[in-house]
Amino acid sequence: MLYSKKLNGIEIEVESKGAELKVLKRDGQEFMWDANPKYWGKTSPVLFPFVGGSKDNKYSYEGVEYPMGRHGFARDNEFELVENGANNLKFLYKWNEESLKVYPFKFEFYINYVLTENGVNLEYTISNKEEENLYFSLGTHPAFALDKYDIKDYYIEFSEKETLELYILDGLTVANETKPFLNDEKVIKITEGLFANDALVFKNPKSDYLSIKNIHDNFEVKVSLKDFPWLGIWAPEGASFLCLEPWCGVADFSNHDGNLVNKVAVNKIAKGEEFKRTMEIIVKN
Repeated sequence: MLYSKKLNGIEIEVESKGAELKVLKRDGQEFMWDANPKYWGKTSPVLFPFVGGSKDNKYSYEGVEYPMGRHGFARDNEFELVENGANNLKFLYKWNEESLKVYPFKFEFYINYVLTENGVNLEYTISNKEEENLYFSLGTHPAFALDKYDIKDYYIEFSEKETLELYILDGLTVANETKPFLNDEKVIKITEGLFANDALVFKNPKSDYLSIKNIHDNFEVKVSLKDFPWLGIWAPEGASFLCLEPWCGVADFSNHDGNLVNKVAVNKIAKGEEFKRTMEIIVKN
């Protein structure tokens, strides 16, 4: 089911399946990708309880092996609308008998969309309902439409100059070596072949924000990176969109032993505790 909310010039639509943001408009201008399946049939899926691929599509916990597909399973399940406020839509997905077959933890996962003056904030809350620690990853995956100009007329800009190593994807996993990518620079030009090896993956950028801009006008999409230590940037060849993906977690490394507890960048919360993160999306036209 599709739910909508409008406040001043900002308008959103969220699909209950995956609590997926499908529409983000400012003064009538659409900023989200339309999910054309020719290139990619999603718009802004949430990545939970895994980000990226699991080595051999499986993992283990306390000696038991479980299957796990790329980016987890929350995006493929129905969320319940639990709050429909003046400026927000809040959704809940929680553990059930089916989820326990592939992920042996009891949790409550909330996504709250809060409209702002210049866009929308995505507030994520994960509550541990277990009697022991809860292990998970969390990631965002919004795709922004870049269809007004040629894709090469757009560029990516960090809010600070960055010196970053590129983590190289090797199929479902991350290779153990990195290579230099940015050296005291702010801008990544969108060039042919930029995503030939799938997503660009970075760790710990110091910038608070990452933007998409173009060389023609005042268009800008800005996402916050604060409290998200990993970052993915991706688009398929020939598509007129770009994904900016702040993550709390990353795909398995190629030398991972399969044990969830030993997974690189896995998050842990104790019994009765909560994990909270907010990603801002700011749009200008």
